Amino acid sequence: MTISQKGMQSSGTSNTVWGVPSIQIIKLLRFFSDPIPSRARLFIFSIILSGSALFFYCFYHSLAKVDLRWLFLVALTFVASSFPVKIPLVKTNTEKLAISMGDAFVFTSILLFGPEVAVMLAAVEGHTANSRAKIKRRYKQLFNLAQLVLVSFIVGHIFYQLEGKPAPLDPAQVTDPARLLAKLNTPRGANHPHAIWH
Repeated sequence: MTISQKGMQSSGTSNTVWGVPSIQIIKLLRFFSDPIPSRARLFIFSIILSGSALFFYCFYHSLAKVDLRWLFLVALTFVASSFPVKIPLVKTNTEKLAISMGDAFVFTSILLFGPEVAVMLAAVEGHTANSRAKIKRRYKQLFNLAQLVLVSFIVGHIFYQLEGKPAPLDPAQVTDPARLLAKLNTPRGANHPHAIWH
C-alpha cells in the first residue's frame, strides 16, 4: 500500500488525501510530471519562493503607508489590464499583439509611492495576464507573478539609486518628466505584461 493510498483511506474518502482535495494534489504534481530539466526546476522554484517572500514584504509595507491612495491605482491597473488593446501582426493575419495599459500605472506608482506599491500593481497586472492567457499550470502562473514582482521591485530601486533620492519622489521636484520615464522604461522592458510563460 502506497503513502497516497494510506492518506486516502485515513481521510475516509477517495477524493481527498489527508484532507486536501485530490484535484489540488494533481495540479501541484504536474510540475514534477512535466519534462523539465532539474536545473530549470530549481530556477523556477527559486524565482517563485523569492518572489512570494518579496510580495508579502511589499504587501506589509504598502499597507503600513499613511497614504492609501495607491489602492485606487490598483483598481485602475486591474481594469486597464483586463481590456488590452489588440494590434494585428504584420506577418500574419491570425495572430494579434495585445498591449496592456497597466504598465503606465506601475510606472506611476514607482514615482508617487515607491517600489513596494509598484510590486502590488505588478502582481495585479500579472494575475490578469495569466487569466487572459488561460494558463492552466499552477507553477507557470506563480512563476509569471513572481518574475513581475522581482523585476518591478529591482527596477524601482535602481531608478531611485540613479536619481540619488529616497522613495517616493516629490512631484514638486520633477522638472523633466520625459527623462524620468526614460529611466523607468529602459530597465523594465522585460516586465512587459505579455512577457509571460504560456
